[in-house]
Amino acid sequence: SDPAIAITNGAVVTLYKPGIVTITATQAPSTTFASPAPVTMKLTVVGLAQIGPWADLQRAIGDPDSALVPPTSTSPGSWSYTSSNPQIVDVVDGIVKIKAVGGVTISAIQNATAAFTQGSARMTIFVFGARPTVGTLAPIVATAGDLAIELKPPTSNSSGAWTFTSSNLKVASINGSSLVILGVGTAIISATQVPSGVYSQSNEVQIQLSVKAKATPTPTSTAKPTPTATPSAKPTPTVKATPTPVINATIKVTASGRVLTVVAIGVKALVFINGKHGKVGKNKVKRGIASVVITIDDKVVYRRVFTIK
Repeated sequence: SDPAIAITNGAVVTLYKPGIVTITATQAPSTTFASPAPVTMKLTVVGLAQIGPWADLQRAIGDPDSALVPPTSTSPGSWSYTSSNPQIVDVVDGIVKIKAVGGVTISAIQNATAAFTQGSARMTIFVFGARPTVGTLAPIVATAGDLAIELKPPTSNSSGAWTFTSSNLKVASINGSSLVILGVGTAIISATQVPSGVYSQSNEVQIQLSVKAKATPTPTSTAKPTPTATPSAKPTPTVKATPTPVINATIKVTASGRVLTVVAIGVKALVFINGKHGKVGKNKVKRGIASVVITIDDKVVYRRVFTIK
């Protein structure tokens, strides 16, 4: 009755999609009998529901009850849920209720319909404890040209690792726990502690970074006081000052792969990479941001940030 669901070829039925059709059978007349009245039967074609992935969840003690979102499915059948440990997480009429720290498996059953068979899915819910108690951080004031600053995380009763981010990458960037100063201005440095043990993720701790311009040194007067004339039998000859030789210094830094090559010709230079001592020549670096600062006689003569892939 519906070739889109099923067709017949002789006594062979080919199924195409879930649904219900009526199959009608007729018999040809014979030399002895006339054709009998047609007979019918109902054919129900059921399919296997295509169920999508069901992502695991993380919750914390004190989180409010929330509705459980089922996985996607090609079947319209209703879902029912069970928890492997209702003392940790209970599911009542599709509502998740957090009760204790731990992990559970949630099993979901999709009821069969006229067109689809029963389906199922599983996922886990891990419940962390309350958020850890964390301290605060003092604002940071720096000067353009400063070396990288090692960030100290806030105090916490959790052992989770801390991650830092900068709101203004023109002022400062983050390399692990090192704060790399890039320019004058302000930025918000945010610190977050990842879940660990019975503790969930911490609240975000924010501090303000202010980077000021480096002060221009006031030139020192080199004028010598006028000497008082002293009587002398013979005039004292004037001594001419020997000029200071000019040093032709060449500073060059190149990046190739994960190697920074520093060239310093004609001068003794100190090299700092991400706030740590480097060397003139080849320096192996890790992927990420590499801040290179070169000083000569405690004066910054080169500064550049490289992106290492």
